[in-house]
Formats: sequence, structure tokens, C-alpha cells
Amino acid sequence: MAKRVPPGLPGDLTRVQVVEDEAERVLLVEGDLSGQEREDLRIAEAVLRASTFSRCRMRGIRLTDVRLEGCDLANAWWSESELTRVEFVDCRFVGFQAPEARFRHVLFRNCQLGTSAFRHATFELAAFETCRLKAADFLGADLRGAVLSGCDLEGTVFQGAKLQDADFRTSDVAAIVARVQDLRGMIVDSSQLIALSWLIARELPLQVIDP
Repeated sequence: MAKRVPPGLPGDLTRVQVVEDEAERVLLVEGDLSGQEREDLRIAEAVLRASTFSRCRMRGIRLTDVRLEGCDLANAWWSESELTRVEFVDCRFVGFQAPEARFRHVLFRNCQLGTSAFRHATFELAAFETCRLKAADFLGADLRGAVLSGCDLEGTVFQGAKLQDADFRTSDVAAIVARVQDLRGMIVDSSQLIALSWLIARELPLQVIDP
């Protein structure tokens, strides 16, 4: 089975205060891109630390071999973006939107993703570790082969999503929003299967009668 590849980061990064339309081999600390509107921004082989992208509108952003640490992306809008070998660690994504984005070899660790929206996005070899995804929206997203471990999925929407071989073990799936057919091929443990029984019973013509 293929494994996620981490970012390839060089040891000699140049510290900068602002990010131009094309940035490579840079370290940005406490940068502020909040509220900006940018198109086709390119960042490669970089570390972005304690920086804010809140309320920014980025169309066609491209991140390659990038790590973001403790960054604020609340209410940002990144449409048609492409992220390859990117790690988000301790980042805040509340209200973040990335419609039709493509995530390849991307890790979200200890991130706040509540009410974020990834409608019709594609995730290839992606992982979510101990993330809060309450009421996040993956409508129509392709999550095949993704790993969601130790995540809070209360109210998370997976309707129309592709979940074949997506590993949900150790995450809380009891209150996800999905249809029975959306669960086809997803990986769960026996206790999670019991937790999902209410969804199966709701859609099938069952009669449950206690003696």
C-alpha cells in the first residue's frame, strides 16, 4: 500500500516578512496575509509559522513541500487549490473553504477544522490526526484511502463522498451525516459498526420490536 510522503524541506531557509506571488525556500514567521485576495500564489519548500491567512481569498494557490505550524486560516477561501506534500500542524481552519481543491500527501495534525468545507475536493494519501472536524463538510469529496485517526466527527458531512478504503478507526463516527451507500468500503472497527447501526436502521425498511 502506498504511503504518504512528507514535505521535502531544505535546511537553509531564508527568513522573510512577506510572501510574494512566487516564494521558494523561505521561512515566514508571524506573517499576515489576512483579508488578501490573491490568484495563482506559488509557495514551495517553505515553513510558515504562526502566520495568519484568515479571511483571505486565494484562487489557484499551489503549495509544494510546505509545513504550516500554528497558522490561522479561519474563514479563508482557497478554491481550485493544489497542495502536494504539505503538513498542517496545530492550525485553525474554522469556516475555511476549499471547494474542488486537490490535496496530495497532505497531513492535518491537531487542527481545528470545525465548520470547514471541502466540497468536491480530492484527497490522495491524506491523513487527519486528532483533529476536531465538528460540522465539517466533505460533500462529494474523494477521500479514498484517507486516514482519519482520533478525530471528532460530530455532524461531519460525508454525503456523496467516496470513502473506499478510508480508515476511520479510532475516530468518533457515531454522529456523522451520511447515507448508507456513502459508507461503502470505509474501514471501521466492530464498535464503530454498532455506533453506525442507527444510520443503517433509518434507511432500511426494518422493524425493531423489543420483546
